[in-house]
Amino acid sequence: MGPIGTCSRYSFIVCPTSAVVGRARRQAVSLVRESRYGDAAGVLARVAVAASRKLGAADTEVIDLRGQLADVLLTGQDYRRAAQEFRRIADDLLLRPEPDHERVSQCRLQEAICHVHAGDPELALHIMRELLADEGSRFPEDDARLLELRRQIGELEIGVGAVDRARATLTSLFEDLTRIYGPEHGATIRVVDLLTGLGG
Repeated sequence: MGPIGTCSRYSFIVCPTSAVVGRARRQAVSLVRESRYGDAAGVLARVAVAASRKLGAADTEVIDLRGQLADVLLTGQDYRRAAQEFRRIADDLLLRPEPDHERVSQCRLQEAICHVHAGDPELALHIMRELLADEGSRFPEDDARLLELRRQIGELEIGVGAVDRARATLTSLFEDLTRIYGPEHGATIRVVDLLTGLGG
């Protein structure tokens, strides 16, 4: 087979150059367009393993590659593998001297979403509550990200049948949204609708 950068097609494991990584990512995009999610994930996973060994799991290029892999797994409905990959990315990002907390949060939320799709909403709730606690130590309580996460938690609590917990979550959120945005704001009205559905 012809060369890929300075490597042959079969030398991903020993030579994960930027050219190889770039070609793998483009090939994966083409495979996804053909709905060949398993093949796309396979291409990305092989290069990700090699690149992690050479450059380190928290290297920016490697993180981007692994993020693409996690997205492909999610799109291809391989939810448990996607959840594992999002969790590993978040953990590796935290090993950086200056962690990208925004991306860590995104990965953890994506991990929770994967568990919902995989039929384990209780685990998803656990992850989201942990995330809310962590984010609460970084942002003021009226930060839009925290408010949105609280709404998502309330909706998921409704989904798992934890009605009393959901009512408490959403009532507290309603009070904060009313104080911050007022009763006519879209976010406030959305929570009112949820509470109305609960009979609260």
